[in-house]
Amino acid sequence: MPVSDERFEWHLLNEEDSRNLLSLEQQKLFPLEVAGKKICMVRIDGQFLGIHNRCPHAGTPFHLGTCNRKGIVVCPTHHYKFDMKTGLSADGNHYKLPVYQVSVEDDKVWIGWRKTSV
Repeated sequence: MPVSDERFEWHLLNEEDSRNLLSLEQQKLFPLEVAGKKICMVRIDGQFLGIHNRCPHAGTPFHLGTCNRKGIVVCPTHHYKFDMKTGLSADGNHYKLPVYQVSVEDDKVWIGWRKTSV
């Protein structure tokens, strides 16, 4: 398991999703569902980035769009742009999406997100 951090909830991907993610080509988008959360993943310069897989404007899945080498994903419907590293709108629309942490250990992939306060 990734380094224990009380702020994050970690989930181990199954073997197939781990294998698919680890073989992901640069800038190719990949959809995942982990514990009911729909996530869009990308590999940028060897780093995995994850963001919520629905555009807040029209609900289109991001994995159907494109991602540039800086990690900016573009929604295919109305071309809204988001930074995969921060979840912030990259075109001034004031949207912020959840981002997901990724940890790879011995070909096992863990996806984590901040715990919500009770």
